[in-house]
Amino acid sequence: MRLGYTARASRAMLRHPAQGVERIRGRIDRRRDQRDWRELGISAASVYGVLTDWSPRLHAELGLPWPCPAVEPFGRLWGGLPPITGAVLPRPLRRVSHTVVWVLRKPDAVATGTSG
Repeated sequence: MRLGYTARASRAMLRHPAQGVERIRGRIDRRRDQRDWRELGISAASVYGVLTDWSPRLHAELGLPWPCPAVEPFGRLWGGLPPITGAVLPRPLRRVSHTVVWVLRKPDAVATGTSG
């Protein structure tokens, strides 16, 4: 598997040298960060902690009122949908996209979570 990855990465770097250099820099930075975190005895999760109550902060950053009038419609529209693996955004990202679309009042905007 390592050989196949090396071959694909080499081909990509030959086709897109600038992106290849950035990818290498990113890997070096990530390894350096991991080494530094090990030396400090901390984890990436402690550095990049999860913000569980992010919605009020999002609204403050967008200059929007909290509590948000989009909360109730979100629950009605998205709450009962079963997750479809690989096709639907995780619930927090659905909430963000729903909030932004609701606030901007773009009736034709749809966040499907699919690619292609």
